[in-house]
Amino acid sequence: MTKGLGIAALALVLTAGGAAAQTAEPGGARIEASADGATLYFAGEIDLAGYNAFHALATARRGAKRLVISSPGGEVMAARLMASIVNRQHLAVHVEHLCASACTIVLMAGADRSMGPAARIGFHQSYVAALPPPPAMKESADSKISGNPRPAQPDAGAPGLFGDAMMRRIMADAGVDTAFIGHALATPPDDMWYPAADELLAAKAITRREATGLVAGPSWAIGRAEATAALTGPLWDALRQHRPQQWGEATDDMWRQRNSGRTTGDALAIVRDTWVNRLMHEAARAPDPLVARLLDVEARRSRQARANGYRTCTANYAPSPGEAAADAAVNASEDAVLAELLALTRWKKPMSEDKAADLIATHLFDYGTGGQSPFARSTEERDCREGTRILERIAAQPEKQRLRLFRALLTFY
Repeated sequence: MTKGLGIAALALVLTAGGAAAQTAEPGGARIEASADGATLYFAGEIDLAGYNAFHALATARRGAKRLVISSPGGEVMAARLMASIVNRQHLAVHVEHLCASACTIVLMAGADRSMGPAARIGFHQSYVAALPPPPAMKESADSKISGNPRPAQPDAGAPGLFGDAMMRRIMADAGVDTAFIGHALATPPDDMWYPAADELLAAKAITRREATGLVAGPSWAIGRAEATAALTGPLWDALRQHRPQQWGEATDDMWRQRNSGRTTGDALAIVRDTWVNRLMHEAARAPDPLVARLLDVEARRSRQARANGYRTCTANYAPSPGEAAADAAVNASEDAVLAELLALTRWKKPMSEDKAADLIATHLFDYGTGGQSPFARSTEERDCREGTRILERIAAQPEKQRLRLFRALLTFY
């Protein structure tokens, strides 16, 4: 077992309870045709029901020339079936907002593949949600502790359950650069690689980048003003005031998620988690009082997880009204601390990675198990459970030691 996965596991804890289930709008994906029938629109998770609806629409609109897709991903087989329609009907494929994971299978089926000026396209290894990650998720021997381990020898090209040999063929058949394919399929299932537009063009993953956004869109299209109206409160106010460029990134993220079939609540949870994770690493250099407050918040979250039997760590966590209120209260406290972090003008000298690694190895992985971490053969749920215990263990230390350990943890966040 590598310690890197253990560090990554703590990310599940620091935002556990804050994220709503990541689902498409009620009723599944949204699908419709433009008034002239030339464009088909698809937004939401890709699954068999979505494929069936898309098949029916594409059959009824055989004169369609283009598919505009916005999806965070979904089922590989359903995506392959959608791709077969794209290929058979010679549809161009355009991404205006987001196309990630299984969505890229559909994208690659188009001979003409374009993206809007603010679109994002994301790649990673495929996986079966009910099973552990594939064996490619192992680190090289000389890798440092990392929240995003990269495989030493990617198994992404191997045939079998996870379908990456299939994806390699699909991308190669589309004319995509070999090195780009290797990078895409070496990205673990719990991570996502979003190449820059220039990289996508150079590798021929897309064939065109539009200079302006779509003038017309589907009936459910949401503008930036509406999409970002939910970004209110201390954290977002501070981001807008102190880091306008990053505020722009957050509003773009919200806009993409809302136009990819996410409900407002789900989109907000996803975007918030993204920014909490980004700011946690910066907290490693914050003054002691702020780090102490942040640790108190995360230890409180861990105690709540233990109190509810670690249901917070399960994939389909559905909080009771009382649990939802408790989760919201912890998130509000976390937001308040991170808002102060955004306003900081003076920072502490960063802890060296070597020192942080020594502290973590000595104090957080000494479980009396013969050197084997309890994260061995881990699953996401088990990682989350163990992460809560680690945070409570840190919080129980004397003041000076607890801050050093938490700061070390944040150094690798």
